[in-house]
Amino acid sequence: MGTSSQPGQGLDGGPDGRQFAGWSSVLDRYGVQYLILDKVRDGNLLSLVRARPGWTVDYEDGASVLFIRSPAGVS
Repeated sequence: MGTSSQPGQGLDGGPDGRQFAGWSSVLDRYGVQYLILDKVRDGNLLSLVRARPGWTVDYEDGASVLFIRSPAGVS
């Protein structure tokens, strides 16, 4: 999942591992209810979402994880 026009950069801050401080507020602003994250490319964001209350894993396989946001998780 990306928010910039540069390949390889998304809400996790990109390939250098810097975390995008406002990732949660971006998801709130746009009412995002589902996230499909690649286990390799989205590793930083994957860890953040797993630790964040309000997001639950609906499906997971060797390549990706589907998260669903609980209604209480939306501001």
